Amino acid sequence: MPNPSIAANIGDLLGGALLVVCLGAFLALLVLGLFAKGGRAAKRARWRREIPEQDRLLPALAAERGWHYAPRDDQCLRIVDVLERGSNGESTSGDRHQSAGASGRGAYGLRFAVNPTAAAEHVITFRARGGEYVLFQHRWNQADHETYGPMWQEDRDRARFASTAARRLPAATPFVCVTRRWKGAVSGLVGHDTRVDRHRFDRDYLVFVEHQRFGLDIVHPRLTEWVMETEPPEGEFLVLWDGWCFITTEDILRAEEVDHRLERLDAFAGLIPDHVWNTDYDPGR
Repeated sequence: MPNPSIAANIGDLLGGALLVVCLGAFLALLVLGLFAKGGRAAKRARWRREIPEQDRLLPALAAERGWHYAPRDDQCLRIVDVLERGSNGESTSGDRHQSAGASGRGAYGLRFAVNPTAAAEHVITFRARGGEYVLFQHRWNQADHETYGPMWQEDRDRARFASTAARRLPAATPFVCVTRRWKGAVSGLVGHDTRVDRHRFDRDYLVFVEHQRFGLDIVHPRLTEWVMETEPPEGEFLVLWDGWCFITTEDILRAEEVDHRLERLDAFAGLIPDHVWNTDYDPGR
């Protein structure tokens, strides 16, 4: 017959061990959160230092090259508003988000929010190489949650920034997104991504598609090889959506990086197979 005192001691030891594990996990999450918060604060401080110079350089660059420049044109946010607008201009929230690719639109749309504080700044548009191009800086603030709901207020000092280089496509397309895996990519997203059966690529990158056949026609071996060779940083998203091919980076728009951004965009667009524009993709698949 088991000794009750021994059983009690074992129970105490197990309980203590469980408490230590839980406390360790909590402290680890707390430290990660503090590092993330510190990283965001450092990034915002760097942006504040750089933005005044870019406010001068970007319009000068556009003028030098004969491109159209607007300090702000929020209509450009429609390009990246993957959560709210479909090709028919209607909201895509609700049931449609339960379809394939919804997690991908959420991964992009929640990270780069289009909310009442959002603005498209330094909007540059031009035509070249037979294509229509748009570059802009996306600025937004997170909501302050009050008793009666979220409070929206534009505050450039506390804002988050991203920048997008976009090229118009011959036709509207379902959503396709390729991005490097990030630390916050937890089970709510992983498991809804599409695997392309290339071990290194599937290990390091996430692919979200709204139409399986179309998505796999886009994310073909040459594209995955190009992505792995160029090694996009965490926070860069390569997207096809609603008539646009675009690359969004979690950073401000800089004049000295415009040529590189456009070259990268053209390389991405150039890897879209010609046959997709002549293929009848069943909407149900």
